[in-house]
Amino acid sequence: MSMHSLPTWSPDGTRIVFQSNRDTLKIKYGDGRDPQHQYQLYIVAIQSGKITRLTHDPFLDDIHPFWSPNGDAIVFASSDQNNRSTIQTITPDGKNRAIIAQDAVNDFSWPSYSPSAGQVIFSSSRTDENWNLINDLMIMNLKSGHFEPISDQLTPGLGAKWSPDGKYIVFDCSRYTQRFGIYIMNADGTGITPLKIPYTSRNASWSQAG
Repeated sequence: MSMHSLPTWSPDGTRIVFQSNRDTLKIKYGDGRDPQHQYQLYIVAIQSGKITRLTHDPFLDDIHPFWSPNGDAIVFASSDQNNRSTIQTITPDGKNRAIIAQDAVNDFSWPSYSPSAGQVIFSSSRTDENWNLINDLMIMNLKSGHFEPISDQLTPGLGAKWSPDGKYIVFDCSRYTQRFGIYIMNADGTGITPLKIPYTSRNASWSQAG
């Protein structure tokens, strides 16, 4: 069955980018991967309803798309046949695809732009010597290409997004309560505060007013 998920509005409100397996379901990969969970990226125009395929390599799993603040690029995570995950960007016309963050040890996912478009925040994960999964949030300077943990304290989180004024970051995490919840912190990684939502919650977004 086709699955379409993680829709994100373009800044001007005319388009939505989303991930879907609509074109990979019938592919016989022959390497053990499940086409049900092999995604590509698409853009739908709100007024016409026209859907345009954005990424075209069915052997890459392209997920977690997020628009740049001025709408000239989309950042996303991509996994290859060896399950190595990188952060990539692409323009809305499907051109200029490029890897902006990769690592030999960590897998990357859930990227999003800062309001100034000068940084990207994303999740990093790896397994330790005991095969425990270790997650942390990373900040990347797009001009220098350098990325590092958001603070000197381990900050496990997914789906992190800056507030419109750039002062805060919202993310979801299961480390503190053993179930997924929504948390807010300062942009420097300090002051982690849970939102008092009495049920499992994930993938929060800010209102335009913040």
